[in-house]
Amino acid sequence: MEVILENIIKKTSSNKIFSYQAILLILLTFLEFISGFIIIALAYLEVWPEVTFTDVRGFAHHNITLNYDICRNSTNFTLTERRVSFINDFELYCKTFEISLIGTLFFIGVLVGSLFSHFLSDYFGRKKTLLIFSIVLIIVQIIFSLNHNLILFYVLLFFLGMLYIFIALSGIVLLNESIDMNKRSIFTSVVYVGFSVGGMIFSVLFGLIDNWRNVFHVVLVIHLIIFIIFWYFALESPRYYLSKGLNEEFKICIVEMTKKSGVDVVEMNFEKDFSGKI
Repeated sequence: MEVILENIIKKTSSNKIFSYQAILLILLTFLEFISGFIIIALAYLEVWPEVTFTDVRGFAHHNITLNYDICRNSTNFTLTERRVSFINDFELYCKTFEISLIGTLFFIGVLVGSLFSHFLSDYFGRKKTLLIFSIVLIIVQIIFSLNHNLILFYVLLFFLGMLYIFIALSGIVLLNESIDMNKRSIFTSVVYVGFSVGGMIFSVLFGLIDNWRNVFHVVLVIHLIIFIIFWYFALESPRYYLSKGLNEEFKICIVEMTKKSGVDVVEMNFEKDFSGKI
């Protein structure tokens, strides 16, 4: 049965550069690193200011990036440069515990989300799970970028981690279930290469834009554009339809994948390929 299914899915692809599977790969790669933008952003949320301070020996130091050693050993310090970051917005200088919560709560969200992602993906479907939680992620990021309450920030960081992993895992499953097994390794690798490229782009973006909130706004616009294109173009996983016994939906999905790849639909013969099993 699996071999037959692989042959049918293989027929939906083509040697064209912009086959359905290739375009799906591009969209999911963009969604992957846009959704994971917060991972790169964590480092920039923790940017410390520059200060002028007097050490315990009475020597003055000017325009030095504040750190824990200065917090412990200086008698006083004065801010001389204050890049807009999470630490600076809430004046968390020298507060070890509060700063450590930034990354900790996000990755606790990733951990919790990992435990439930497959249940949601199996219940709603791969595409619906990805779309639903992409919408929620966009809303949460808007609130996050506009919020000025510290407790709410911590709560939102947890949900950003959870939503990210919902989208990341659902996207990988959708991609792997929409291509034949010979392409799964290379396609999955491309997704994570794209994530690395996105990390480099976001790092440059943070360097060009001095306010982390404005960076979030730029990324939100990009996320919304990719979301709309994905919603319009992508199809549900054909394997998901089969696992739920939705044979007619499976046939329609395969035909649509074939059309989007520019392959002649006449080549598809479900009754013959599945010997009456569909």
